[in-house]
Amino acid sequence: MTISIPIEKIVCAFSYGGVSVSEDSLPVDLIDQIEPGGHYLQAQHTLEHFHDFRYSQLFDRSIYAAWKEEGAHTFEERLREMTRKAMAHQPEPLAPDVVSELQRMQTYWK
Repeated sequence: MTISIPIEKIVCAFSYGGVSVSEDSLPVDLIDQIEPGGHYLQAQHTLEHFHDFRYSQLFDRSIYAAWKEEGAHTFEERLREMTRKAMAHQPEPLAPDVVSELQRMQTYWK
């Protein structure tokens, strides 16, 4: 499980073109306004941004009958399958000029 959960988060971040950190995407003032035990569900910011949320493919949100009809795959089975797919992925090799530039840059790393 320690490999698939981070992979799922990374996939989520890259599927949206990265993780945006701005005043709009990370409303610190709103975070400061919410009291302990409070929630963000009725905040205007939440209403404007909730559609940006991406659900994890790891968790099945099907109703029970549909889940049974589709094979009743458990969390562990979905996790195992996602892990196998992630481990089987073979990315394209980097272009030679990119490799050369990375090797050049590496000489400056400590």
